[in-house]
Amino acid sequence: MKFLCSQWLAAPLMAALLSIAAPALAQTPAAGSASGELRSIMQTLQEIRVQYRARKWGGAGLFMKMKKSFAHTTPQLLTRVSPEELGHFSYALATLEEGFVAMDPEQVEQGYRLSKASMLELENRFPAELSLEVEDLKQAVATSAACAARGDFTGAQESLEDLAGGRRRLDNAGMSYAKESWVHFGLVAEDLARAVRGKNNAGAQKAAAQAQQDLDDLLDRVPGR
Repeated sequence: MKFLCSQWLAAPLMAALLSIAAPALAQTPAAGSASGELRSIMQTLQEIRVQYRARKWGGAGLFMKMKKSFAHTTPQLLTRVSPEELGHFSYALATLEEGFVAMDPEQVEQGYRLSKASMLELENRFPAELSLEVEDLKQAVATSAACAARGDFTGAQESLEDLAGGRRRLDNAGMSYAKESWVHFGLVAEDLARAVRGKNNAGAQKAAAQAQQDLDDLLDRVPGR
């Protein structure tokens, strides 16, 4: 199988990540730091993807940045996730990095998708502040609509994955602060997904506009804003 060599890369990568994190175990990070580090990792993943799609293969600095963020987060991750789940991310990152070194777009794409899926699962355990999460949802909606507008329905679909993850994390809070808007947002988010799957740009733009209004209402109700 093309990606078998990533299996043996993942184990040493995991060991390296944990060894970087070891000094931090004596100083447990502040409660909110995990969500911030995970958000940083996700942003770096996106930067890596932009680079490889532009066929720019000098991403060593981005990989090191991501590994350091992950290592800093590891002490907190160990309180809520299993070693197997951490291993999944390690394997995914090894697959991504190996493909990047080999300048293999197909393997990089698989590594990116595996890494992003693992990150979404980890983010579900460490949600950020409500206002930040809602802003992320707004960005996912806007990105999906922008992709649809230029005919990139594959990109639009990928943004819907971020939207689905955010909806899972915010369901309780959304129902607590703005029940009617949150329920309506769920309905128009499904409309957006159907429009994207059907390559219906007009429907996607309409649903996205309605979704943004619902999210703005939710933001207006968040305490302290």
